[in-house]
Amino acid sequence: MVITQTLQNIDKHVSAGHYYFHDNDESKQFIKNALCAMVYQIAERNAHYAASAAQTCQQSPNFSASTLATIWYDFFSSKFNADSGEKTYLVFDGIDEARHKDMVEFISLLHELLVSDSHIQVLLVGRPEMETITSSLDDLSAGNIDVSGTLNSHDISRFVDYSYGVYLSKHKIRGLRDTVTASLREKAHGMFLWVDLVCQELAKIKNIKVLKQHLDSMPAGLSALYERIFARMEAAGLDLKSQAQLRELFCCLSQFKEPPSVYILNEFIQYATEDPEFDVESAIADSCASLLSCEEMGRLLLQTKMKSENNQRQTQDSAETANDRGEDGDEIEEDSDLESLLDEDAAEREEYTRQRETKVNVRHASVGDFLNSKGLKTSTVLFSREDAAFHTAELSLRIICEGASAPLTISWDVWFHAMTNIFEQLDNVDEKTTAPYQTEIIIELLWVLFNSEALAKFISRLDSIGSEYVLNKSFFLGFNTDLGHKNRQAVQKWITKANGPDIIQLKPATRKWVEEIVESPLKLLVPLTKVCIHEWLYFDEGPFELYWRYRFAWLCLVATDLIPPCEPFSWQGKYPEFESSDPFNCLADIVQAERTVDVHRRIAKTMAFIGQSAMAEIEWNKAIELAETNGEEERLKELYYQFVLSLTSLREMRCSPVVLQFAEKYLALDPSNYKMQACLGLARLRHLDDRKGAIEGFRSALMLEPQDHSVLATLLDVLWEQGNFEGIMELFEKEDAEIRGGRIRACIERDFLQDVLFLAARETGKIETLVGYYEAEIARPCTELLISTDNDPRNESTWNEADEAIGRFNRQHLYPAGSALLMCRLAFLHQRYRGDSPAALRLWTTIFLERSDVYELGDISSQYSMNTLQTFMGMFAELLYEDALKPDGAVHDESLRSLERLRYRYDVFREHDEYGASLTNEKNLNLFLAMLYRQTGRNDEARELLKQQFERGIELLSDDIDWNDGFGWHILSKILFACGQKENAAIAQFLRRYVRYQPEEQEEVDRSQMANETTKSAGDKGPEKEEQPTREEDDEDGDGDRDEKPLFGIVERMVDDELLRCSMLHDCSNRGTATKKFSLFSCMICVRVQFCEDCYARHTSAVRNSTNTTADHRAEHGRLISVCSLKHEHIEVPRKGWRLKGDVMTIEGKDISLASWLESLHI
Repeated sequence: MVITQTLQNIDKHVSAGHYYFHDNDESKQFIKNALCAMVYQIAERNAHYAASAAQTCQQSPNFSASTLATIWYDFFSSKFNADSGEKTYLVFDGIDEARHKDMVEFISLLHELLVSDSHIQVLLVGRPEMETITSSLDDLSAGNIDVSGTLNSHDISRFVDYSYGVYLSKHKIRGLRDTVTASLREKAHGMFLWVDLVCQELAKIKNIKVLKQHLDSMPAGLSALYERIFARMEAAGLDLKSQAQLRELFCCLSQFKEPPSVYILNEFIQYATEDPEFDVESAIADSCASLLSCEEMGRLLLQTKMKSENNQRQTQDSAETANDRGEDGDEIEEDSDLESLLDEDAAEREEYTRQRETKVNVRHASVGDFLNSKGLKTSTVLFSREDAAFHTAELSLRIICEGASAPLTISWDVWFHAMTNIFEQLDNVDEKTTAPYQTEIIIELLWVLFNSEALAKFISRLDSIGSEYVLNKSFFLGFNTDLGHKNRQAVQKWITKANGPDIIQLKPATRKWVEEIVESPLKLLVPLTKVCIHEWLYFDEGPFELYWRYRFAWLCLVATDLIPPCEPFSWQGKYPEFESSDPFNCLADIVQAERTVDVHRRIAKTMAFIGQSAMAEIEWNKAIELAETNGEEERLKELYYQFVLSLTSLREMRCSPVVLQFAEKYLALDPSNYKMQACLGLARLRHLDDRKGAIEGFRSALMLEPQDHSVLATLLDVLWEQGNFEGIMELFEKEDAEIRGGRIRACIERDFLQDVLFLAARETGKIETLVGYYEAEIARPCTELLISTDNDPRNESTWNEADEAIGRFNRQHLYPAGSALLMCRLAFLHQRYRGDSPAALRLWTTIFLERSDVYELGDISSQYSMNTLQTFMGMFAELLYEDALKPDGAVHDESLRSLERLRYRYDVFREHDEYGASLTNEKNLNLFLAMLYRQTGRNDEARELLKQQFERGIELLSDDIDWNDGFGWHILSKILFACGQKENAAIAQFLRRYVRYQPEEQEEVDRSQMANETTKSAGDKGPEKEEQPTREEDDEDGDGDRDEKPLFGIVERMVDDELLRCSMLHDCSNRGTATKKFSLFSCMICVRVQFCEDCYARHTSAVRNSTNTTADHRAEHGRLISVCSLKHEHIEVPRKGWRLKGDVMTIEGKDISLASWLESLHI
């Protein structure tokens, strides 16, 4: 059809030839035949060519003596050369079905064609496998058109409608068309053949219910196609190892729950086939690219999209850039390439990350259906469904048993993958249909898993590798009161079968074990449990590792008969004690552990790690008393040290009262330990209210170790509370550039510390000094800081949780992301504290539009993806919006394009963080763009953007989460205001002051707190020490705030809630004295900006500039932070008489149901 249409529209000097290669017709798999057919096609439409071709036939050898090359040269290359006035198009459809030898020869001919000045254009259509042959043409600017489900989704949608009309329009059932076409669009994934075959089969079904059920079935015609594809794969002449590797590949894809990564597949198949050189991406490209695809995920996909967008922008002005560079362009590019080279270790890490973030998936779900179909038979490249299930379980067990090897012969990742999936894989195998020898294989491997001491030690120490390898519920066999637990049954069914008469080839130890477990199923995990308890008590690790060993030991213990019947309990709550003094000593009692100093010490460190301070203190005292009794005086200093560290958290600014006593004891023996100085300072602050002594302790610690930034952060906090701004600045001014830079970089993680620095610089008149420090640190190359003391804080997890001591952005691998965040902070400083919006605009343009390092912050912490970056991008968008508005009402094109680019990058970034985006993504940039589109007459686009943001607001209010409702109300208020619905906008902003109350959640929190029994001192602070207003103690407005009980459904937010806080922060005159009834003036343009009444009056007074405004007043206003444009409009809430009780609003004296009001909204 396409060829026919093309021929109808081309002029007489242009001709075309087309040939379709058939996979089931051998005669139509020769390129020579294709060329001959095209000669006739062109001759039929071009008399001149026909005469010339006839003359060539008389001079050329007969057909049997001709070759592909002679036909090409005689009838194409010579006829449509540079001297010819004619042109031809040649379409080779399905050329991947052509003989491989022909393909190789033909590509070499095309290579010559591309380097010559020919008038021939060739289109090769085929499956992706042919790219391995055609890749030699890539360097000659031969373009590729990659067809995917995303690219041809519009065509697929049209084809679905067309196919329904052809095959199913006879059905006159209401809603059937929508049901069928929606299902076909969702499952087509770009595959026209699948749509056509499904519709053909549906057309044969008369019963509508059966028809709907059949939508999930694979069409029979497609099954036949896949059978031919795999048969061709088997006949492709691959060696035995390559065939086995393809079989392993398809086996993994059929059995794994989720699409596996390239890295995992490489590791699995390399192990299974004993070929360390196997590469799954090469195997797919060579043999099965039409069935499988490698898809980038995570950060890799994010970077690719960012680079793609950046390349498109650069392409638009590449010619201009090239002209500006002139002859120096190649030299610049060469230098750039040299700078981008990686050392060997860095390249290896990058490749490891790339493989982990590249998933292998079937191109269409029907491929997976075929691999799991009942009729599939085992062949050289495929396992049957039953064989695949057995082989996967066996392979995973073999990999798990490698854990008993020393050293480990496989990667941690592949071992952990096998360990976390083994029970489900065992359950998937039908043990009733397996042969006796297969059962024997499984049982012998299971014996190793549950009885090998070496493997048990490996499993118990797994947590020391890293937090991502912690085993939890994936290895849980249920409580000993639940013998029917799915994981236990997955193992027990094999043991039961192995106890039958058919299984005779078991080792004696294995046979005895099988008989014992059949008799007493609860003994299955006893050996592993005892080893895990022993490893927890007798081997030193950090608190994190000790806790997870303790937790895993309990996970195993509750599935055994080592304890009485145990009913399920919360793993986040209190564990049972079973007649011991506590759950920790309960484990020690089970293995009859001798209570040595070290056993007490490890138990105490575990207790302290999860906040059981009172119990930990008792256990530490036992360790100290025992050391004193045994005359181990030399150990006391070490015990004091670990005692103090385990009960102290600088980040949370909390410690037990006993820290005061034992820190002093330690320092009497060794005053040079900076950590003990810092702990003593915190203890003085918390338990003696001795701020001077605390500051002295923190300063002493920093003098001993100036590069421990956890101490720095705590000292900044104390100096802030004292209002000692000079002292804050001295911590940076009196240090050399390296230490100062490290401190600045360590402080950028927390908004609170940035506020402290910015305000201190302003109050001391040193804003420009701080700007210089930030600029110098941004320009400073990465050099990992060296810790000068023996007690490196980076190497002690008790002290250095979350990498706080060194500061994560001082680490080399996070240095670029840290520099990007530092630039964001500097831009904020320029805009808010210096009032220099152009400087902020330049920095944010570089960060968000010219680079992509900043987007990696989302992988570090949800704090950045859900809050920090969203705020900065919103502020940047606001500046672009303001910059785009010209005084005459026109719109600056460059700023508009920048805002469009930012929105694209913002959307890509939020797609990368799908979970966080579903909770907080407000799509704020839509409003800015919509208003600019209105200015330029692009009203349809503006309406679509407003509609998207309006729907996003409704989504946030309709989910099951209550804390994000404030975002939803804020979005609605701004959209409604932009659409002229100011009254509704005010109501939405008013409702932002309320939050849904769910009493069942509070009850769960209360139960958890009661079970935790965590002892805190009265002065302890929360986990995040942020500057917040203090709650008003007195009920000044007489509304009964303090005595008001929560209403079921909706309650007012607390006055210290961030959503009710004035955006002037430290400059707010009402800071610390606000009540729930305070009026707030919310900006309808800015992202999350609002003023209290006094600050709003002060903000708007700058507009008036009346004679009553004194010089002092103008000076005072000039030093305030710059938050909002004077041109923006605001909404005041609550208005007089407005209230909400239950789900009924009182607005202007009228009672309105909240639900009905929300349903009535539209734009």
